[in-house]
Amino acid sequence: IQPIFDNNCILCHISSHPSGLDLSINASYTSLISNNVISSGDHENSIIWQYINLGYMPMGPGDNLSTGNVDLIAQWINEGALDN
Repeated sequence: IQPIFDNNCILCHISSHPSGLDLSINASYTSLISNNVISSGDHENSIIWQYINLGYMPMGPGDNLSTGNVDLIAQWINEGALDN
């Protein structure tokens, strides 16, 4: 999952991003699980998956993730969104 975030998300979502959502390798795993950003075991109720699935992230024309990557993120969340 981290390579997907590294290649598509951390250009914006680093510690200095106004949203406070840091998806870099240095991010606090606890901060991602809090506030339903990632609802472990339930991708449909995870804010990050909803935004990706709706095409809100990554931002910019033509920057949508492939269906395979979106499905992989959903699978990772459903399998417990483990930090390693």
